[in-house]
Amino acid sequence: VMPKGPRAVKLALLPSRVTIKVDVSKRLVPSTQPRGAAVDLEWTVKEGDGCLDVDQYGNVTGRKPGTAVVQARDRLSGLAALRRVTVRPVVAKSLRLNRYTMMLNVGESFESLAVSFNPVNTTDKTVAWSATNPGVVNVTVDEATGMAKVTGERVGITTVVARSNGKRVGCKVQVVNARKILTISAVGDVLLGGDPRPEKVAQNALKRNSYEAFHTLAAEKGEDYFFANVRDEL
Repeated sequence: VMPKGPRAVKLALLPSRVTIKVDVSKRLVPSTQPRGAAVDLEWTVKEGDGCLDVDQYGNVTGRKPGTAVVQARDRLSGLAALRRVTVRPVVAKSLRLNRYTMMLNVGESFESLAVSFNPVNTTDKTVAWSATNPGVVNVTVDEATGMAKVTGERVGITTVVARSNGKRVGCKVQVVNARKILTISAVGDVLLGGDPRPEKVAQNALKRNSYEAFHTLAAEKGEDYFFANVRDEL
């Protein structure tokens, strides 16, 4: 159906300045003289290298950062109007990891340390990985997934850091010698190091990397108990 009314003698697009973000839409509104003139518009993107799309109603949607020129051509009057539209990237507000702590044996690897972005449609998801104490672990990146593989190199503690969009997040990694499974075959209280008095148990529990830090344990016959860094003399 052909629109009714006077033909346009001037055609423009509003607003005069248009900036949107990736994955965000905004409508361009035709302005005519005389006001309310009949128009039948054809919308196209004249420049822009695919940074945005425009639909038949003049809604532009950002696809990637860049600048484009959108044209509205009136089939009735032959008039055309142009509007330049800038598409901005979506920048991450924060980063998250799928692990924040881990313990590895020397030579052991964790193969899928991954970053997630807030918001999820962050434009640039490039991640730079590093370690605060590089000699303790080796960090390599799977180019296909962007995940980091962390391998224990020597005993020590380090933080594997992921950086992106000016943000950073870290995973604390402790590398130890081969961990042991200690099997307790007794029923009743078994004391692993330290003083059995309750006040001493509480005090020693605050100590790290010490056999005195183990609590008095009520063991069940035949069950296996795992303790990190159990010393040989225990």
